[in-house]
Amino acid sequence: VYNKIFLSLFAALALALCSFYVKASDVGPRFSLPSAAYFGAVANSYVANSILPPSGSFGLVDYVAAFGLATIALSLILALLSNFIMVKKEDKALSYALDRVMFWVLLSSCVLANIAIPWAARG
Repeated sequence: VYNKIFLSLFAALALALCSFYVKASDVGPRFSLPSAAYFGAVANSYVANSILPPSGSFGLVDYVAAFGLATIALSLILALLSNFIMVKKEDKALSYALDRVMFWVLLSSCVLANIAIPWAARG
């Protein structure tokens, strides 16, 4: 059920993470991927909340959606930083290294968070 509810959020996260494999100088695709992913994650949040009964507090769906939205926003901020490093500082190697490291950091954070958040909700 968890994967079924958050399938489109996971797809949005994958789309945002794919932006790290687009050259930092390609501004259009580099910023449109996380932007589109953000809207997809917001839509997933609305759909997930609509199938659950109303609640006066934050639940598992809200925490997972918030983490996903924050991750996508962070990927957009890191894309801006990478573009700044490549264009203004003219350091291609650092921009490339930042993209690769942040891809793996954000990917592992997403996987760990999507294990830890439901695990914590159990108890």
